[in-house]
Formats: sequence, C-alpha cells, structure tokens
Amino acid sequence: MYPSDCIARIRPSVDVWLFSPAKLGWRTEYRHVVLGLIMGYISLDESISIHEMLNDPLRASFELGGPLYFGWVIPAAILVIIVFLFYLRFLRELPRRTALLMFTAGALYVTGALGMELFEGVIRDRGEADTMLFWMLSTVEELLELGSIALFIFSLTDYASRHCSRLGSIFGHAE
Repeated sequence: MYPSDCIARIRPSVDVWLFSPAKLGWRTEYRHVVLGLIMGYISLDESISIHEMLNDPLRASFELGGPLYFGWVIPAAILVIIVFLFYLRFLRELPRRTALLMFTAGALYVTGALGMELFEGVIRDRGEADTMLFWMLSTVEELLELGSIALFIFSLTDYASRHCSRLGSIFGHAE
C-alpha cells in the first residue's frame, strides 16, 4: 500500500468531522462544507491522480520544464492562495492554539504536495527520475502529506477535548 492510499483512506474520517461542525461546537456555515468538499476532492485526487492529467497539456502549451515540469503545480498554487485567503477569517475566529495547529497542518501539506513536486520536477526534467535522490524527495513528500493529515486530525480532537464538555471530560480537559 502506498502512502497516498493511506491518505485516501484516512481523509473520509476527517470529512465526517468537517461535515459535522456542531460536534466541535462550531456554528454550521458554508466554510465547513466547502472545506469538507475540498478535502473530499483531494482524497479522490490522491486515489486517481486527477492533477496528473494537467501535466502533459500544460507542459506542451507553455514549454514547461525544470521546477514547473509538473505543470499542475501552477493552477494548484493559485488555488492554494485563494483557499488561504478564503479561510483566513475562519482561522482568526478559532482559538489561537487550534488555528496554529490547522495552519501548520495546511502548510506542511502544501510543502509536501507542491513544494517537493517542484524539486522532483527538476530531477524528472533531467531524465533522472529513477535515482535515489528522486525517491528520497518523493518519500519526504509523502511523509509531509501524511504528517499533515495526522496533525490536522490532532487539531480537531484537541479542539474537541478542550471545548466540548462531553469530550473534554473524556480527554481530561473539561472546562
């Protein structure tokens, strides 16, 4: 089983939390549903590699190479900026600890998914895809992605244990 398979299997449990914000004491609003849909799409994409379908057309149309060898990183980076700006207010409304944990989880995920792909693109563009360096970078990418999922789940359960009286008493953080 590949790490991306693990991500695809773990994410639906996160989605359940996101589609049930009342469980965490949050008022239900569209941002929770949108975040759940984003994570659902990312989960699907991890399973069937939708983003990879953009590489060849973008590379051919714009003569991409080097760090942009994997052309999908361009629209993905734009989407990351848009999503970050969209959720900035949401993060500011959360308790500081929860916001920092969630921001860090997101930053780790983006660093793994986009950042490492830039380095891997340089190596792939040189025709050195089957090298130890490429596989090391690929492993770091997967570790960052999986670590970010674990940290995000921790941020949800930490918030729940501190701010939901029924769960808080279970975890020893009742208010």
